[in-house]
Amino acid sequence: MKDKYSKYPNIYLLEAIYDSHEINWIRSNAALYVHGHSAGGTNPSLVEAMNFGLPIIAFDCIYNRATTKEKCLYWKDSNSLLSLLRNDKLNFTEIGRKVNEIGKKSYSWKTIAEQYNFLY
Repeated sequence: MKDKYSKYPNIYLLEAIYDSHEINWIRSNAALYVHGHSAGGTNPSLVEAMNFGLPIIAFDCIYNRATTKEKCLYWKDSNSLLSLLRNDKLNFTEIGRKVNEIGKKSYSWKTIAEQYNFLY
């Protein structure tokens, strides 16, 4: 992918980043977050993007819809992703606000601890 897309000045494909400060800096300065994971459950990178208040375009699967409570945009293939990215009528700011509210309410340490306490 790097060879194929390196000629585009607006596309940056990075090596894996494991330093939490570095990845948080990148995410906090992003215009939006495209989430491509399609399996697994509540994905930490999706929750982190929600808590940064980033507008999210997520792969359309049950896990991502449940995590975001159906408040972001969803794509199924490259054509639908491209269509979303090119749509200048979408209110990305509002999407970011909505997912941020969900992130703070549903995925805070306080909420998680309360749910565990209730379970016990």
